[in-house]
Amino acid sequence: MLALADSLIKGGNFSAKNWAQALGAALQAAAARGAPDTSDTYYLCAVEALETIMDQKTAIDSAARTKRKAAWTRAYLSTPHGQPVHLKATDA
Repeated sequence: MLALADSLIKGGNFSAKNWAQALGAALQAAAARGAPDTSDTYYLCAVEALETIMDQKTAIDSAARTKRKAAWTRAYLSTPHGQPVHLKATDA
């Protein structure tokens, strides 16, 4: 997730400052909810931060992201082990 965020920063999609603010906010919210200080919590906060930034900085809205995530989940679950995962043309 961090490599993806770094790639998006380097690609000019958002700034490192935007990323730091979004990740910090997600971590603070997790702490306020009583989430444990674990690598799993950090990962989930990184996902949340990236989704928040993408909602703010791109034309990809939450509904489109949810639809694409469902398509990738279907593709992943229907792909035999060791084979590449592909989206159907209708899902792309």
